[in-house]
Amino acid sequence: MLVSEAKLVLWLHAILKTNPQMGLENLQQHVSAVIDLWRDQNARGLVVGESPRKGAALKGLLRRHKRGKEDRKKFLSIDKGIGTLADGYRQADVLRIANYFFEQGSLLGLRSRLDFLLGHAMLCRSEDKRNALLANLCMYELEDEGPTRCHAIVLNLTQSKTNQEGRNEVGVTVRHKDVAQCPVGALAFYLFHRFHLFGEDFPDLSTNQAWYSIFLFRDRSKYTPLTYAQQWKAISTCFADLHIQSSKKTHAMRGQGEIFRNKRSNSLNYINLIT
Repeated sequence: MLVSEAKLVLWLHAILKTNPQMGLENLQQHVSAVIDLWRDQNARGLVVGESPRKGAALKGLLRRHKRGKEDRKKFLSIDKGIGTLADGYRQADVLRIANYFFEQGSLLGLRSRLDFLLGHAMLCRSEDKRNALLANLCMYELEDEGPTRCHAIVLNLTQSKTNQEGRNEVGVTVRHKDVAQCPVGALAFYLFHRFHLFGEDFPDLSTNQAWYSIFLFRDRSKYTPLTYAQQWKAISTCFADLHIQSSKKTHAMRGQGEIFRNKRSNSLNYINLIT
């Protein structure tokens, strides 16, 4: 069947008739799937003209559905705390979360602790950490930072959700004044446990090929990364056990870390960012 705007709009009306409380994000996923099919047909010369996404009828349908968001939330009794100041962990919870994982006394606990603290400090996406290799890590000395030497941990990100072209992007963190919530210390504890207690052989650094495929957040094999399900389960269980209310799980650190930074710089910007 050839794709057209009229057919797409008719199909969306049929979907909304079946599920009138469908969220806008879900509806847009259906639109994106059909637009991908239209692009394929357009590339083969089966359809011509502008993309259905630019059509007035489709834009009008999505606009009307967007305006009904609050009514849908009321109908479904969706938690009113989502997206507010009450949604997510607080600054005091950072130490509680770090200690929760540390007290597990296992490689998995230290892995989850590092995952949380790096995400909080670097504002990384969850997939950035899962895809990180040991070779993506390096240290960089910051000059003129006081009487003692200051080294930053740098995570090089050459491919991510918003970087498909191999640009050199980085996540950076330095030592925290409180060792219990320090991401650099968390990295040290994790690597020490991994290579000295868990029994994994230290990487052979003689050639790039020998160690460039080893993941930072490993699964059962050092050549297999941590999965999303494992990442989600660890932080979700932690939040539940510590009675932390957060609509986001694996991306909670990315949002809350940015909020805390704004809070320190300007309390008014902090409130505006949340609300």
